[in-house]
Amino acid sequence: MFRPIDDQDITILREHILLPILLTVFEHDKKKILQGGIKITRPYIAVIDNAMDRVTRDMAALRKEIKKRGIKIVKEQGDSYSIQYEFVCRGLHQVFAMPREFIKAETEVRMTKYLQK
Repeated sequence: MFRPIDDQDITILREHILLPILLTVFEHDKKKILQGGIKITRPYIAVIDNAMDRVTRDMAALRKEIKKRGIKIVKEQGDSYSIQYEFVCRGLHQVFAMPREFIKAETEVRMTKYLQK
């Protein structure tokens, strides 16, 4: 039976896009802490490593859910204002775009969530 794309599909797709970006930000910040002038780095690195481990686990779970739902990202392209993702969901081609400002704001929200756990 055919099931159209729903809000949960879009939410899963959004997370699938944002979590790797979040992981990249954590890696960048970790590198900056290690290179920077912070005297005691271990506590900061431990918190970031813990958050990165949780992001990685969540990404693995999302990959399974995406496969289960029949979603496949076909193409990614961007400009200075947004990133567009072309995807196929149960045979339907769709385009999903996120403004870069939205990505930045949502990444910050997720950083806070993962760092507080």
